[in-house]
Amino acid sequence: MKIFGIPTKVEPSFFVISFFLAASRSSNLALLIEWLIVVFVSVLLHEMGHALVARKFGVEPSIKLYSMGGLTSFKSGVNLTPSQHLFISLAGPAAGFLLGGIVFVVGPTILGPDPSPLLAVTYSDLLWVNIGWGIFNLLPMLPLDGGNVLLTLGGWISKGKGPVIARVISLIVALGITAFALSLRSIWIAILGLWFAYINGSVLIENLKTRRDQNIRPVLDQARDAITKSEFDNALDLARRAQPKAHTDSMRMEAAQLVIFALIHLKRLDEAEIELTKFYGLFGEDQYLKGLFYFQKEEWAAATSHLQLAFESSPSEQVGMLLYQALVNEKSFAKALELCGHAALTEESWKLYVNLQNEAFEGNDFRTAAEAGSKAFEQQPDPNIAYNVACALARDESLSRASQIAEACQWLERAIASGFDNKELILTYSDLNSLRPPS
Repeated sequence: MKIFGIPTKVEPSFFVISFFLAASRSSNLALLIEWLIVVFVSVLLHEMGHALVARKFGVEPSIKLYSMGGLTSFKSGVNLTPSQHLFISLAGPAAGFLLGGIVFVVGPTILGPDPSPLLAVTYSDLLWVNIGWGIFNLLPMLPLDGGNVLLTLGGWISKGKGPVIARVISLIVALGITAFALSLRSIWIAILGLWFAYINGSVLIENLKTRRDQNIRPVLDQARDAITKSEFDNALDLARRAQPKAHTDSMRMEAAQLVIFALIHLKRLDEAEIELTKFYGLFGEDQYLKGLFYFQKEEWAAATSHLQLAFESSPSEQVGMLLYQALVNEKSFAKALELCGHAALTEESWKLYVNLQNEAFEGNDFRTAAEAGSKAFEQQPDPNIAYNVACALARDESLSRASQIAEACQWLERAIASGFDNKELILTYSDLNSLRPPS
């Protein structure tokens, strides 16, 4: 749904957690519903504050309410200034403070001297959620809004070291909250503090690993360069040297992929299969590498299955060309024809259509041969291609006799019009026998 033109999604988990926070009210349905409404309206207003200000700066926002509260995401090529980032970060709490301030000022007048229990609780909840939560949200701790303010200011002042500074301060604040909560025996706040400490500590550890991995980046780059030169033995040696020194999952994965790729091209398929099994256990299945593995084993059905999945998830010329060859080897010419028209293969499409025309003709799939040739002729009106289309149509027994003659003759005319001048071949070549009158 859209609210004020902003895409907004509310996940069921948002209400589940909201219910959990008010579990003590489960025996009073009215107070429970009141709490859910207050939390929903207040959190939505908070995220709307972020989103509306972001939109003013030319950003396309979207809102999601989920188990962790609210999240405003942005899609835009707009480069925001630090001050704009600050305005966006502070707009959410400001919206909550505005609502809380209005409630604080007008609430006593509305409530009167003897308010009903429901109205009194609603007044208290609105103040707590909008002002109490708002103050907590401004603590200098990521991923809270106060942490985002800290991140922006740190990057502004330190020229590049902002993320690390923000994470260190966030970790210290989170541990301080945890210690303070434990001293008060507030288990829920302590758990929340530990969660924030875990988030920020994990990022800092990952950053440290990434910095250490920069030492092996040149080795992996050399391995990639060796692969482009088809020096697979050298590539394998370099990648295996880098593997035990990698610290991050991304670097370990990259090194493992290079090892498997080199082993496959060296046709050391038993070793490659072992490495693929290890890779699957650590990182999940790599459809491209599995497809390449089966391609080298000349198991075309398995190769096309995996390569198709790889191409669908990440269309590229490299994967597309390999998938095309696997389809042709499997004699799945109709699927290969469909693949030739994919945008990822635009630069190679003419060559592929011409190749497919020949491969399908040799495989007696004359219908696909004719269609591939006609596609190639549309791009480049080569007379030989037009002549071969005519030959394919003349051999295509799926056509009626009349259609076969009419279509094949049309393509012969195109071949001649575009420069085909081998009259003897037209008169004698056996592929055109179906067009000649019976002797």
